[in-house]
Amino acid sequence: GGEVPAQLDLATPSGHAIEARIYAEDPTNNYQPSVGTVAHFEVGPGVRVDAAFDTAGEVSEHYDAMIAKVISHAATREQAIRLLTRAMRGTALVGIDNNVALLVRTLEHDDFGAGGDTELLGRAGPGELGRPLVEGAALATSLVAAALGAQVARRQTATITPGVTSGFRNVPTGPQLVRFRVGDTDHAVEYRFSRGRLVHAAVDGDAIDDVVVARAQAGRVDLIVDGVRESFQLTHLTDCIVVRSTSGVVAATVLPRFVEPTLEIAEGSLVATMPGTIRSVEVAAGDHVEAGQTVLMMEAMKMEMPITSHIDGEVTDVHVKEGDTVEAGAILATIT
Repeated sequence: GGEVPAQLDLATPSGHAIEARIYAEDPTNNYQPSVGTVAHFEVGPGVRVDAAFDTAGEVSEHYDAMIAKVISHAATREQAIRLLTRAMRGTALVGIDNNVALLVRTLEHDDFGAGGDTELLGRAGPGELGRPLVEGAALATSLVAAALGAQVARRQTATITPGVTSGFRNVPTGPQLVRFRVGDTDHAVEYRFSRGRLVHAAVDGDAIDDVVVARAQAGRVDLIVDGVRESFQLTHLTDCIVVRSTSGVVAATVLPRFVEPTLEIAEGSLVATMPGTIRSVEVAAGDHVEAGQTVLMMEAMKMEMPITSHIDGEVTDVHVKEGDTVEAGAILATIT
C-alpha cells in the first residue's frame, strides 16, 4: 500500500535472470515432503541465494517445503542457464530429500533451453528428472575418493604411528573395507595400497581398473582413471562425507563396521519417514493386507500421506492409534 520508491523509475531491465526453488521433497515419490535436520547446506558459486538457513538447520513439518531460492543473472538467457546449472550441480543438501537433481536436469534439458515449454515436467516425468545426479561409474569413483580421504583424515588424528598407512601389513593381505550409504542404497568400497601405490579399488565387487591416486588429502582427492584426472572436494561431517566433483554432489553416510543387534528394525516394519500425526488407522492386528494397500494415513507439512504395505501378508501388530504424534523413524505397524 505504500508509495513506490522514486529510484525505481530509474531502473531499466538488464540481461536475463532465472530462479530455481529448492524444496524439501522427493520428486520420485509423488513429491512427498521431507523433514528433519539439514547437516550441511551449500550452493555452488556465482549466484544469489535467499535461504531459510546458512549452512545447516531444521526443516519442520509445521511449514511448507521451500528451503531456498537460487537466482542467476547474465547477459543472455543461455548464459544465465549455464551459470545456474553449474551452481545447482554443485549444491549440497545433506539430511533430507530434495529436488536439486530435478532442477539440474530441467535446466540441462534441450526443451527448457529452447524456451516456451510449460509441459516438460509432465512429459519427461519427475521420476526420471529427479533421480540422483551421480550414478554408475561417477558414483563409484566418488565413493573411492571418499574412502581415501577418510583414510587420510583418520591417520592425521592417529596417536600411534600416524605416518604409517592404515591397513599396513608386512605381508600382502586383504583390502581395506569401508561401507557407505547413499540414499537408500548401501555400498562396499575396497582398496589396498602396496609400497605407497594404490593397487586395488572396487565398489560393490566391481573393480575399477587403471586408477591412480594423484593426490590424497583429507579435503581433496585427485584420481586418474583411464588417463583422465578428476578432482574430488571432500567435506567431513560427523558421520557423512560430502563429495563434490564435476558430476555433482554425493552425500556418503559412513556405516559402522559393527551394528548392535538391538538397533536393527524387525523385517516387515512400516516406519515413519518424517514426524507427523496419525489421522486414521485402516487395519487391525490379524488382518490380511495386500501389497500397496493403505495401512494408515499420516499428516505432515500440510499434506496427508498414505502409509501402504510393501508386501502381501498379515498385520502382526499396530503400534499407533488415531491422533498419535510420531517422530521420524517410529515403527507404525508390522506386517509379516
